[in-house]
Amino acid sequence: NSDKVPSYTIDTVNYIIEEHLPTKLFLVMGKDQCVNFQKWNSYKDIQNSVTIVCVNRPRTNGRLGIECIFIDDINCAVSSTNIRSKVANGIKFIKQYIPFEVFNYIQDKELYIQ
Repeated sequence: NSDKVPSYTIDTVNYIIEEHLPTKLFLVMGKDQCVNFQKWNSYKDIQNSVTIVCVNRPRTNGRLGIECIFIDDINCAVSSTNIRSKVANGIKFIKQYIPFEVFNYIQDKELYIQ
């Protein structure tokens, strides 16, 4: 909902580290996000806390500019940005992209609704 406070990746990373004390934490994102990663809130803290894995995206250009594990042999066209946009616009045809449990969670918590 629009009255909710923004949620930042660094907050999630810190929560996971505090609650679960992982030995190694990975953040997987598409190249479309990797090329803009330096614009993220607290990107340096994120980069110091996790190993970033960048998955290639079709038709995404630009230099990564960050240290990461780059997976070039997968062209993943599905993005969380696209899924959030579909949900916000009332499009329910996202089940093919995400697990059933995630779809139910999004609906139950009314996430991404404008």
